[in-house]
Amino acid sequence: AVDQVCWSSDGRLIAVVARDNTVTVWDMVTGKRLALEAGRRQAEGSSYTSRGASFHPQGKLLAIAIDGSVGVWEVDTGKRLWGKDMSGSVLAFSPDGKTLAVGGDLIILVETVTGKATGFSPRDPGWFDLGSGWWANSPSFSKQGRSFMVHDEAGLSELETATGKRLRTFYSRKHGWCYGGLCGDGRRLACVGNDVHGAAQVFLFEAATGKELWRRPKQPMAIHFATDGKKVAVLSWKEDEFTLLDAATGKEIKK
Repeated sequence: AVDQVCWSSDGRLIAVVARDNTVTVWDMVTGKRLALEAGRRQAEGSSYTSRGASFHPQGKLLAIAIDGSVGVWEVDTGKRLWGKDMSGSVLAFSPDGKTLAVGGDLIILVETVTGKATGFSPRDPGWFDLGSGWWANSPSFSKQGRSFMVHDEAGLSELETATGKRLRTFYSRKHGWCYGGLCGDGRRLACVGNDVHGAAQVFLFEAATGKELWRRPKQPMAIHFATDGKKVAVLSWKEDEFTLLDAATGKEIKK
C-alpha cells in the first residue's frame, strides 16, 4: 500500500512512499525503477514514523523523510548527500531550490545542499502543517520564495521565509476548520472553511494582498484548477458530480 506519491516537475519521474517504510523512484517513460531507494522495509502498519518525499524544482534531487530523519538524495545515482535527525512528513523546496522546508511539529528551514539550518529559528506553534492545497501543483512557497503558507493554530497564514514573521492570515481558525493553499502560478489562494455563520464556503483570495476575490457556498471533496488557471472544478462528495466555476468570478459555468 502507498502513503504518498510525488512527481518531478517534468512529469517523468514519480517517487512512491510506501507503508512498508520504503521510498522508491520510477521512470514513467521507461517503466523502470531507479537505483535510489530509502528506508528499511518493514511489515505494513508496524512503523509509525513520519514519511514523505518531494522533488527539487530541477528534478535532480529528492528530499525524503523516513525513519525519524530527513535527507536529500541524488536522483540519478541514488547517493544520499546528507541526512539529519528531524521529524516531519511534509517537505517543500523554495522556487529557487536553495531552501527545504520541513513540516512536522516544528517549522524547520534548511539549506538544500548541506542540510544546515537557515532562515529563522525553529518555531513551535503547538502544531503545524505546510499550507499546500490538495490540487495538482499546489506550491507551499510564494513564487519569489520570500514567504510560504502554513496551517497552524492561527489558521491559514503566510510567513516570511527569512524571519518567520506572520505577514497575513487569510482565514482565521476562530471560524473553525479550514484547508487549502496556493493555486498554480501562486497569484491566488483557495481555501475551504466556515463563514461567520458556520456555513461551509469555498474562498478565493489574492495571494499578494490577502483580498478576498469571491466565495461560494460549498463543502467539496476536492478542488482542481485548470492548467491555465481560468477554471475551477469543485468535486462533490456524491459520485461523478462536480461544479465548474470561472476562477476569476466564482460563477458557475453551465455544462
